[in-house]
Amino acid sequence: MHNRQKAVFFALGCAFVVVGQAVTGGLVVSRAKAQAGLRDAEFDTLTVRHLTITDPGSSQPGVGLGAQPDGSGYVNVYQADGMPGVTLGVSEAGGMTSVFQDGGRMAAAVAASPIGGGAIFVTDTDGAVAACMGTGTTGKGMVTVYHAPGVPAAALAVVPTGGVVGISMPDGTLAVSVAVNAGGGFLDVYHPNGKPAAGVGAADGFGALAVAGSDGNPRVTVGADSDGGVLTIHRADGAAAGGVGVDSDGEFVAW
Repeated sequence: MHNRQKAVFFALGCAFVVVGQAVTGGLVVSRAKAQAGLRDAEFDTLTVRHLTITDPGSSQPGVGLGAQPDGSGYVNVYQADGMPGVTLGVSEAGGMTSVFQDGGRMAAAVAASPIGGGAIFVTDTDGAVAACMGTGTTGKGMVTVYHAPGVPAAALAVVPTGGVVGISMPDGTLAVSVAVNAGGGFLDVYHPNGKPAAGVGAADGFGALAVAGSDGNPRVTVGADSDGGVLTIHRADGAAAGGVGVDSDGEFVAW
């Protein structure tokens, strides 16, 4: 179960924090001040480094666009109070678009992911990422919702063996995982310390059940093989102490 836990954590690990930093950083640039004495004009070709469109009545910038030092472009659309409303720009991974709440707090963003594919972020009222959808470390799709910034509450992802679902405690410790391995499906639940508490799943064509102590060591395991059912009682260190089952002759045995 320890290996399963590691596999689930790997599957749920994604580059959303990296992408989120790219989305939220440095896209809104300084606004130029409008000049007095505005006139109508017509141009065939206009080449500028930055362009700001303002409200003639208040000189409040409404739209700003231009080029970044690296040669990429940006567009900023401002709210009536001058705070950013919508931004379009480019990061090292590709294009990105951000939408802001009142007060300039992030509301949502769409961006290209550094590991390939795309990502969508939705924030809470404070502007912290509340949910994201995009490409995980396996290169396949995943969805994550958060208790708090960087602390996942639940995640759904695709891994090489199939799908995986993880549900976490308020501190981000994995509490329940449902996944698929080469033997079939399995479900694991965990103690608050992150150690496995119980698990049920398919293995080698048969079902299996394990119950563990707070240290993660098994206390009782129930399974089956080609002869029949098997129940094993374990010591505190996880070593088998005894059990009952069916032998190859179909007879009940205890040890």
